[in-house]
Amino acid sequence: MYIQSSVLLLSAMSFLGVTLAAPAKQPTPAPLRLPLRRISNTIKRNAHLFHKRDDFLNALDTPLDGLNSTAGSAPLLNDIDLLQYGIQVQIGDPGQEFLLLFDTGSSDTWVPSRKCTEEKGCLSGRHYDPAASSNYQGDVDSVNITYGIGAATGHYFVDSLQVGDLSVPSQMLVKMDDNQGPIAQQNVGNQVDDSNSTVIDGIFAAGFPAGTMMAQTQNKPYLPFAMNLWENRMIPAPLFSLTMDPGSTTVNSSEWIGQVTFGAVDDTKHADAIQYTPVVQRNDGVYSHWMTTVKGFQYDNGTNTNFHFTAPTHFLIDSGSNFIYLPQGLSDQLASLVSQGTAQWDGATYTVDCALMDDQLVDSPPVLNVMFPQMENPNVTFPMSVPVSHLVAKNGPDQCVLLFVPSKGSNVFALGNLWLRNFVSVFDFGAYRMGFSPLFDTASSPSSLLSNSTP
Repeated sequence: MYIQSSVLLLSAMSFLGVTLAAPAKQPTPAPLRLPLRRISNTIKRNAHLFHKRDDFLNALDTPLDGLNSTAGSAPLLNDIDLLQYGIQVQIGDPGQEFLLLFDTGSSDTWVPSRKCTEEKGCLSGRHYDPAASSNYQGDVDSVNITYGIGAATGHYFVDSLQVGDLSVPSQMLVKMDDNQGPIAQQNVGNQVDDSNSTVIDGIFAAGFPAGTMMAQTQNKPYLPFAMNLWENRMIPAPLFSLTMDPGSTTVNSSEWIGQVTFGAVDDTKHADAIQYTPVVQRNDGVYSHWMTTVKGFQYDNGTNTNFHFTAPTHFLIDSGSNFIYLPQGLSDQLASLVSQGTAQWDGATYTVDCALMDDQLVDSPPVLNVMFPQMENPNVTFPMSVPVSHLVAKNGPDQCVLLFVPSKGSNVFALGNLWLRNFVSVFDFGAYRMGFSPLFDTASSPSSLLSNSTP
């Protein structure tokens, strides 16, 4: 469903790769660090919306034909209801502001065009106006994205894109004329003005060039924003990193919750060394997704229960997905293990006893280890651990759910932001690797992520 279409075609696609030229030597830019910010809860509550959202976001990566293909930090906004990261950007000169979903699972950054009305799925009232930008460099090509529950149509264009104090003067972007899907299902609520709006306008894509729709449909890849920063010698290293502050997942947490950093890693947030795992290549040797191999899972409650994959099993590392998406059998077994056989599947999530959120009720709080191959020696694995209490959230006053679900009918799976928020995560597009290190304090549980929601 949410990932199936892109998965089935990954091995058959052959896109033209983009080579990132190493910048000429020059003084290294100084890091620029801006905070993450948490936004208020104004998104429509519907448990099934989570799955529809991921159908939509993964569809942005889905090919439409058979082609084979000074560090800067920016504030991210964490919406507890959508369970997603948001990033504030400016497009054009003077800058037109948009709040976009930060998505490592897609490669095309898009915003609403003036044609995209509320009836056509653009709810915020903010629209990109090329006539208002002196830097607008014209439309390039049309784009038509078809997916299981709708479609999005628009045009590629070139203009400046600014995030924090970093600006790429000629960035390929998309303005959508029509948008169908969960972003079009947001609850606008009673907003006083646009400055206080928490309605997501579109997508900020942080994927690879070969994942762009232009690469998939026309064999014409281009550099997404992060790679364009490196190409323009605006950041000191070809990578970006995501960091969430401990406790940021609770309703009473501070408004400032972390950061995305382009070109560096915030080493003040983790004590252990960052451990790296390789990004998976397609059969043609091109990198198209932030995807890695997972060797297995381990449930550790004092006695280890191991789940080893007998064949290469790939997981997207996807900030545009909410949950952890697992193979059906593994998901069911883990749900039974962590709940001592009491978990109930309601068609969207596993409902469980809320006592699982409290680590103090047991002498040895259980953890779930994800086993990754080492970058240096893929035959050797390393674990990344998440307390089971971090994988449980309230879905109402007396109901809790697990934050992993089965990915039915799919051969590739995903670790979404409810897993990512436990780590400093590094996306290194220069060395084609991803790295993780636990945050200093992982004692805070995301116990209220789904509070005040309705099943």
